[in-house]
This record gives sequence, structure tokens and C-alpha cells, in this order.
Amino acid sequence: MCFFFEFLTREQNVKIPKWVFNKEYFLDDPWFPSDFNSFSYRVMLMIESPIEFKTRNIFIGENTFDRC
Repeated sequence: MCFFFEFLTREQNVKIPKWVFNKEYFLDDPWFPSDFNSFSYRVMLMIESPIEFKTRNIFIGENTFDRC
């Protein structure tokens, strides 16, 4: 959840703690939500994902947080 913590701190202009950048919080393999295996869907998610998620190899849609 450190990626979400980093995302929220950037959104609120709060100083980001250094621990969120620990190697253990980065995935080796990309992660995409759902069971969609469509190449075009994955490319769209790679473009839309917030940078805090992309750098950790996590790809989500731009409207993910609108549904929360």
C-alpha cells in the first residue's frame, strides 16, 4: 500500500517519507487488475496509471479512485 500512500501524499503536497521507496515495495512483474489479457487494454492502463503506481509495476485505470 505504500504506492497509494505516496500517491496521496503527492496529491496533498505532503512530504513523502523515505520508507516508501524501499525496494521491497516494487514488483518485479507487472500487475494489471482483472482478468483482461487484451494487449490494447493493458497499453491503455500503462498510459493512464499514476506515476507512483507505474514505477512499482502496478497498472490501473485513471478512474479507479472515482469508484472508491
